[in-house]
Amino acid sequence: VLFGYSYSNFVLHIYGGTILSDGIGPDLLRTQCFLILFLAINGVTECFARAVMAEQEINVYTRAMTIMSACYVVLTYSLTMALGPVGIVVANCANMILRIGYAVRFINRTFHHEAEDNPVRGLVPDTDITCLLLSAGATCLLSEMYLYTWSALAHLIIGVTMTIMVVVSIVVK
Repeated sequence: VLFGYSYSNFVLHIYGGTILSDGIGPDLLRTQCFLILFLAINGVTECFARAVMAEQEINVYTRAMTIMSACYVVLTYSLTMALGPVGIVVANCANMILRIGYAVRFINRTFHHEAEDNPVRGLVPDTDITCLLLSAGATCLLSEMYLYTWSALAHLIIGVTMTIMVVVSIVVK
């Protein structure tokens, strides 16, 4: 999300020219970046929750997933009619958010007596890393808004610089 959102147009333009970078392509790729984030969080939370569920809890979970699937189908149809192809990805994002919410709620219930050792706390990076990520994302977004039309190379250099700063900071942390 951090870099994909601001560089979707740039990457599509390099890959396929104006055929891909004009129109819905960049919006579709930007939305896909959010979906990848939600898929990653869902994978970790759902896997952990299912690993600690008892058989009865898995049965309840299966019923909840059936209801979520029905909601997903309705949401996919509605959002596709309203937003076009981007609606499919937005519906997937909403579905992942619901699944993450269910898994996080289950994990919090399971570890309610161990506030310090609650695994959900590991989903959020430390404050300094979060501030760095938000700053880098904002810098890349401003670069896209103000520099990309003027110089794609300057926009790319800013992205590479932000990437190096983020990676070095995470490694040092």
